[in-house]
Amino acid sequence: EDGKKFVTKSGFDYAIGPDSQGIISINYDVTLFPTTLFINQKGQIVESWQGIIKKPELLSKINSLLNTES
Repeated sequence: EDGKKFVTKSGFDYAIGPDSQGIISINYDVTLFPTTLFINQKGQIVESWQGIIKKPELLSKINSLLNTES
């Protein structure tokens, strides 16, 4: 319930789902919430950010990854 409130309050416009058994957290080595994973077109995690990421940092990280991924 707390997670639903957080998602609604934060206004996320991308898919967010529950991980009630912790499988996603284990598979992706998530040890802190929230964690943002940056995944390339091949489905590989190329970068991660643990903790709250604000819009300027998010945009900077995306731009950096797009410029290095040729």
